[in-house]
Amino acid sequence: MLPGHVQAGPEDTVGEDLRRGVGVTGEAGERRPLGHCDGAHSTVRRLAGISAHRTVHPYDVLSVDARIDAGPQQPWSHWGRDGMVLLLPFGDGRWRLVLYPYRQLATGGTPGAPDDTGPAEELLRRITGRDLALGEVEWISHYRCEHRHAARYRHHRVVLAGDAAHVHPPTGGQGLNTGIADAMSLGWRLAAAVADPAHDRLLDAYAEERRRAACRVMRLTGAMLRFNATPALWGHALRVAGLGVARLPPVRRRLAAALAGLPGSGASTGARVRSGARAPDVPLLPTPRSPHRRLFEALRTGHHVHLLPVCGTPDPRAATSALPLLTVRTDAYRQAHVVRPDGHFL
Repeated sequence: MLPGHVQAGPEDTVGEDLRRGVGVTGEAGERRPLGHCDGAHSTVRRLAGISAHRTVHPYDVLSVDARIDAGPQQPWSHWGRDGMVLLLPFGDGRWRLVLYPYRQLATGGTPGAPDDTGPAEELLRRITGRDLALGEVEWISHYRCEHRHAARYRHHRVVLAGDAAHVHPPTGGQGLNTGIADAMSLGWRLAAAVADPAHDRLLDAYAEERRRAACRVMRLTGAMLRFNATPALWGHALRVAGLGVARLPPVRRRLAAALAGLPGSGASTGARVRSGARAPDVPLLPTPRSPHRRLFEALRTGHHVHLLPVCGTPDPRAATSALPLLTVRTDAYRQAHVVRPDGHFL
């Protein structure tokens, strides 16, 4: 939340202003919508009266950043009867270790203290069967994963993004991707709504679209967490079978796309394009008015991009668009399409 855009006063007064949709002002005193991304324990979300559903999962997780002699700097994982460990290299000899204990974790000292390496080293040894000592420990965190999801992403002029809207387990490393996608989707809509109140409905479209996307991420992270952390025997059997299936190229490609936050995309020539799908970086034909050679290059202008085929008619929505629009030529599609500034088809 930008400082200075909420009227000063006691917390209960500010909260009432946010619940009623007032108190967010611009330089001239006019009320403007603002995107808020003030974290999982969002003060703005609470003061605006937006509820959040929270689920805490019964699985312990131990994360450690340290130096270990684990061989080549490549990601690897290991399952055992005592738990699972993911080892993710930073590239300079340091590793992020994510450990899921399947038995009660006996923590000595204070969990999270950099000098409390005993439980992590013991668990790592039990899982891998290797005597891997942790050196130069920078960070240790012992926690339980949770899901937290705002009941709605918009309330009057309050629009939520990032962890203020959704929190999920770190399985798959999707938190950053999801938050950036929120920002990309909200940024151009917010600019349009601030410039012209007639575009206010774009914020409702953001709230609906990004909430659906976050629900997909939450289902996937929940499934991956249970896959990694379930200590029961059926969990071991599932992991053995699942790892075998995950090695198949089609499954790997589909999983990679899901983890990257790209559930679907428009294909090349002649493909049917789904509204809201991610647009691929197709080549463009430079013209005197548009020197861009790739779609992603054209999108850096911050405008909607009208993909006009060499032989074809314009997209009728381009003529009626009240938002900045850049028309480019391409031979990648047989029909014209409009791509939003966030890289998704209109």
